[in-house]
Amino acid sequence: MAKEDPIKQEIKCECGGDDCDLGVLISNFPENKIKIQIISKENIMSVVIDKNKLMEKLNETNKS
Repeated sequence: MAKEDPIKQEIKCECGGDDCDLGVLISNFPENKIKIQIISKENIMSVVIDKNKLMEKLNETNKS
């Protein structure tokens, strides 16, 4: 049985630069967590975040 690609969404940078290669990959992670990878020309930075905590912080930010 083939495994499903874990990448759920790829988001390109919206800075407006034509040669910008920055972006974000978001994938599922076990135990109600997500993995976010920030990709630049030189680095890949990763963080694993609890989905509920992330949504709480996003809601707080949107209320401001």
